[in-house]
Amino acid sequence: DAMERLAEQSLPPQDKAIKIKEMQKEWKSLGGASDEALWLRFKSASDLAYEPCKAYNAEQDVLKSNNLLKRQTLIEQLSVLVENNDWPNADWKAADQINRKAREEWRAAFPVDHKANRSIQKQFNKLLDQLDGHLAKERARNLILKEQIVEKALALISLEDLDQAINSAKSLQKDWQDIGI
Repeated sequence: DAMERLAEQSLPPQDKAIKIKEMQKEWKSLGGASDEALWLRFKSASDLAYEPCKAYNAEQDVLKSNNLLKRQTLIEQLSVLVENNDWPNADWKAADQINRKAREEWRAAFPVDHKANRSIQKQFNKLLDQLDGHLAKERARNLILKEQIVEKALALISLEDLDQAINSAKSLQKDWQDIGI
């Protein structure tokens, strides 16, 4: 009776599937039924209740497959960037933006099949580590340059000529912006 009522209920497919499994487990724990007609009734109600779950699962399989393809494409694109970029002359702002965007797109390409995702997750992490390494070197280099600008700015405090201090401060602001990430 409970399975027949469940078949008529309008629930999200994943919730309905959980309830079906719970009822099937309970059925087995009771030792099934010696009455073949009762078993067929339970099985029929179970199958009927599971119909919306089948369509949902099929949709999820397609979604997972599409997301896996998106992730594989993202890995290919990142691989080309990491391996072929002219790092000494890189556009660091663009590289930093690509780093953030790749992470966003990776998260957005979910759900995926866990087994199929394992190996590509490792590839993605490795590529991000390489990209992060290049960005970290540039940030460290820029930090030194920005610290030098701060020292120069602090020295402006002691200047008596206010116009010269203002013009120098403006120049330092431009230098700061030109440094980058």
